[in-house]
Amino acid sequence: GARIPIGTAPGVYDVRVMTGGGTSDTNGVVITVATAAVSITDIQPGSILNTASATLTIKGSGFFGGMASSMVTEIKLDDVLKTSITGWTVINDTEVRNLIVNPGLNSGRYNIQVTVAGVTNATSVAKIDVELDSTVVTTQTVESANGVKLTVPEGALSGNTAFIIQDLATNSTVVSSNKAKYTNIRLWPYLDSVVREITLTNGVVINPGKTVTLTLTYSGINDPTLEGKFRVLRLGPDNRWAFAAVSDTVDYLNHKISSVVTGFSIFRIGQYVTAANDLDNVVIFPNPINFDTAARSAVKFKNLTLNPVIRIYTVSGELVKTIAPLYEVKITGTVNDGVSGEAEWDGANENGEKVVRGLYLYMITDDAGRRKIGKIVVK
Repeated sequence: GARIPIGTAPGVYDVRVMTGGGTSDTNGVVITVATAAVSITDIQPGSILNTASATLTIKGSGFFGGMASSMVTEIKLDDVLKTSITGWTVINDTEVRNLIVNPGLNSGRYNIQVTVAGVTNATSVAKIDVELDSTVVTTQTVESANGVKLTVPEGALSGNTAFIIQDLATNSTVVSSNKAKYTNIRLWPYLDSVVREITLTNGVVINPGKTVTLTLTYSGINDPTLEGKFRVLRLGPDNRWAFAAVSDTVDYLNHKISSVVTGFSIFRIGQYVTAANDLDNVVIFPNPINFDTAARSAVKFKNLTLNPVIRIYTVSGELVKTIAPLYEVKITGTVNDGVSGEAEWDGANENGEKVVRGLYLYMITDDAGRRKIGKIVVK
């Protein structure tokens, strides 16, 4: 069979056949020559301090890109700033020396990305740990590409460490914990993607009496009323969410929330909610309602008690819809989570059909036997 010569430049080539009678014209058959994949299997040293420059050596394969000499055009870290590495010398297809890393990097664990003939590896088998220098006498910050910021005061840590910050939004334990029912906590689907695990290397912990400020960035909600109740949650050993601190600070303009923590775990953002003690101050709005024009196309119930059941009837007493507390929180709103004192009705009956215009009755009951009755006008 025919062989592609070593050193053939990457590209797309016509396949032509040479015989005693000459060379064939192009026949529509092409072959693509690709750059060899880059792999980084070893980094020395494997960890460096964020306060000092360092010189690295990396080993792997593909640095020549299938050619006879180096095809490396760029080397960088996949940190939040995509920091370029300078000074490197490609020794052969499997080794690069003298990679110079400057001080001032964010602490973290990073891939080294090498661009060879226009192709860059997304990850590296070996990683480099940038350790935060715990002896620094000023406050330091750590920021990650997935929206986490840590403010570390002088003397807060028991030793030098790399902050490992991972996205655990799809972790099976986290997904299961998100579906549990909590008292005073509502988990909005908008925020399910903001789940971050923070761990420290070298067995380092926050020193007794010290704290670190954790800031999480969120998106998808631009409502100060909702954001004002946001709280940072921490996943406990029982795989249930709990408030990470007594209180938090919300930056409405930049959609960030900060919490002062004494240890690290898995964190997310939830909402602090409270149910009413009775049904005396239930509020239903808008009323009258036009479901086609109302916000979220629903009538809202506020100031409910724990585990309320809402039943909608026609004026003749026919049951239209039962809204039971199922801890169901949708992107469009809270159907009835049983804990927040809030619920919504989208104007549909039990068959999912929109009700016609007219007068309807509602009856709210709860576990304590309390009852509230009123009217809803559908325009």
